[in-house]
Amino acid sequence: MDRLSFRRLVRSHFGKASAAIAKISRFAPFLLAFVASVLCIVFDLFERLFGLLEPYEAFQADELFISAVFFSLAALYYQVRRNQLLNAAISESRALERRSYELARIDDLTGLPNRRAFLEALGAAQQGSNLLLIDLDRFKVINDWSGHQLGDKVLIEIGNRLRKLRDEGLVTIAARIGGDEFACLADGDASLAAERLIATIGTPMYRLPDTPRVQSSIGIVALGQDARMFCDPLRDADRAMYAAKRDGGAMFRRYEALREAAWA
Repeated sequence: MDRLSFRRLVRSHFGKASAAIAKISRFAPFLLAFVASVLCIVFDLFERLFGLLEPYEAFQADELFISAVFFSLAALYYQVRRNQLLNAAISESRALERRSYELARIDDLTGLPNRRAFLEALGAAQQGSNLLLIDLDRFKVINDWSGHQLGDKVLIEIGNRLRKLRDEGLVTIAARIGGDEFACLADGDASLAAERLIATIGTPMYRLPDTPRVQSSIGIVALGQDARMFCDPLRDADRAMYAAKRDGGAMFRRYEALREAAWA
């Protein structure tokens, strides 16, 4: 289990335990009242108490006792109501905290994880995973000639397609990390994943008529222990991605192959 999954598991169990304690605390006053009532019935505490107070009738001791009981019931109701309001406030605060945590890691336009969320996943990625950096080819032309509104619709469609591939298990995470840049992590064959990504992104967008066909260039970096310690995977993937663009686009390049070619 990686560190990110462990933290999520701990957070989940802590949240469940806190919710269980909050539910039990709501009924604590009722439980105490029930136990006190049972003890009074079993041991005839009221009769014994009134017997003790009978010599002090002149001081209205029994009336004072009844008044004390009513005050205690009122205090019990106040405590129960206070606990209910407090638990409601705590639940609302936790819900807002979870929502804020999610919003801080979600891209507003596509609904995919954003750069911050992807960097967290990248830091917790297992050795042997692959980073795939995706950049849309000539996307600026769509924005310049058709307007940003159509460009946003294209990005939303690309996000939906990447989300579907993630749900199918081709990649473990798909995120939008920049304007027209996306990034994925894949545990299997990175070349096969890149080919599928290029084909999926390049499929004509029939729901957006008059939209030019969108192609993509992908840079791949294998995540190893040495790469995580001494290199910047995103920087290396960016170099490989621009090499794919220089070679014509709509293709992928591996950073390791480029490095070996440079050293040859």
